[in-house]
Amino acid sequence: MKPYTLRIVTPTREVFNADVEHVRLPGLQGYFGVWASHAPFLAILDVGAAEFRAGTGTRYLSLSGGYAEVLGNRVTVIARSAEYVEEIDAKRAESARKRAADRLMAHDPGTDLARAQAALRRSILRLNLSRTAR
Repeated sequence: MKPYTLRIVTPTREVFNADVEHVRLPGLQGYFGVWASHAPFLAILDVGAAEFRAGTGTRYLSLSGGYAEVLGNRVTVIARSAEYVEEIDAKRAESARKRAADRLMAHDPGTDLARAQAALRRSILRLNLSRTAR
């Protein structure tokens, strides 16, 4: 398969910048894949797992939304946050899941429900990815 460049950045770091054979990303409308010489497009990313295949094998990342640009033989992902499976702290993710679930269950009128639901989705994603890596 013909390789192309994938670059993944967050506000705090460059997560990945190398050639890949394929990438699968969590779009707002569902997951999508990109191959070499793909038609150009922009996509809004949702919370989800990113998967890409490079010379070293398949890698997985937890993404917390952002944007993807496919242009020429280059895919650029600008994510709110991104963590490799190996970087996920399962205890921290479980604590975040419990806090978010508790906020939702409390039915406090001062709770920002959308924010609590997003935190719950992110923590569950991170937990699921950390379990598959072990």
